[in-house]
Amino acid sequence: MSNLDDEIRSALQADQDKLLKDDDDLEAYFESLKYMFRGQTRWFTWLHVLAMVVLISLTVTSAIQFFRAEDTRSMIAWATGFAVCIILEGIVELYFMLLIDKHSLRWEIKQLQLQIAAGKQPEVTQ
Repeated sequence: MSNLDDEIRSALQADQDKLLKDDDDLEAYFESLKYMFRGQTRWFTWLHVLAMVVLISLTVTSAIQFFRAEDTRSMIAWATGFAVCIILEGIVELYFMLLIDKHSLRWEIKQLQLQIAAGKQPEVTQ
């Protein structure tokens, strides 16, 4: 039975190592997110946070009012408001994620330029 336990532990260790490797990507994402609050796009990041708070509160309000509505016309109006808020929320979040990716890409290009300027062979990361 202990042989089976050792096999299970070794298999779980391989999975855990893979998860820890993926954790580096998560740290890089959080570094990019922190930069967004400090960099040149600071104003847009705060605008994004404000827009998300407003849109989420409007979404919750629309959902509550939808279930409180008495007639069909008001139910359709609140459902439309809910759908529009969800769509706008998705668009704002997508645009913000594109800005984070743009920052990450610029950072990697600058690192490659520095390596080439220093005469080093650029490191390939995957």
